[in-house]
Amino acid sequence: DVAAFVEKGKQKIVEFYNSQINFLLAEAKALRDREQYDESIAILSGVPSICKEAYTKAMSEVAVTYQRKLDVEGAAAYNKAVAAWNTNKSREGADAAIVHLATIHPMSSYAAKGSELIKSIESHHAAVEARRLEMEERERQYQLQREADEREFQREKMQMEHEVAMKQADNAVMFGRSAIQEMSANGGAMAPAAASQGGFVNKIASWFM
Repeated sequence: DVAAFVEKGKQKIVEFYNSQINFLLAEAKALRDREQYDESIAILSGVPSICKEAYTKAMSEVAVTYQRKLDVEGAAAYNKAVAAWNTNKSREGADAAIVHLATIHPMSSYAAKGSELIKSIESHHAAVEARRLEMEERERQYQLQREADEREFQREKMQMEHEVAMKQADNAVMFGRSAIQEMSANGGAMAPAAASQGGFVNKIASWFM
């Protein structure tokens, strides 16, 4: 009957895969060694679960092959990320590196290295940003100091100009007094030195009359 026919068919399948599993495993391993991981897994995945012994062996090799695939692909992505970062440690280089790192499967043995590289990139950019802010603050302080120095210079200049003007005024007063004294001593006539000053002396003398 049908049930017996189906059961007999299953038995023949089990017998076939159990007898051929070693050949299948050898072929799958050869493909794996040539880094043809998908093809290797495809061969092993074809073993039906009803063939318990052969299926167990096949799935064991699938796990090994899949892990090898993840590790090799992870290594390639990691190396590309390192190259991109070492070539250009700017934001563009970091973005390029992270694009490669994002393709590393979490189960790959390179997942941890990828995480460490990301931390290194973040640490580098944090240091660069801190340095940038420090330089901006130094520039700001420098500009503030320049402005303060300019204000101080202008204040000192004005003070100096004021002192010079006051000194000149004092000298003029002293000269005027001296001229008056000489005029008094000469009976109202200016001394030769004072006379040479002309109207200026007369003007100064008038302040004291």
